Amino acid sequence: MKTKEIKIRDVEEKIVNKIDWLAAQKHQSREEYLRMLLRRLTEAPFLVERNASYIEVTGMLELKIEEHIELLKALREDLK
Repeated sequence: MKTKEIKIRDVEEKIVNKIDWLAAQKHQSREEYLRMLLRRLTEAPFLVERNASYIEVTGMLELKIEEHIELLKALREDLK
């Protein structure tokens, strides 16, 4: 896979130190950690859209389950 170089200049020392600390917590280099963050950043819109779809589907399932519960209650009453 072809790669491109990204350079970010003039980052405050305290931010770089924090990035280094966070990377160390994951036993990663600064570069590995930043690559992981960039990957997550680019995947975020897709994941947000997928999550919205899941919420919609689970809402529909919840309504259908409630409808079936009511039907089962009605059938139980009819069988008495």
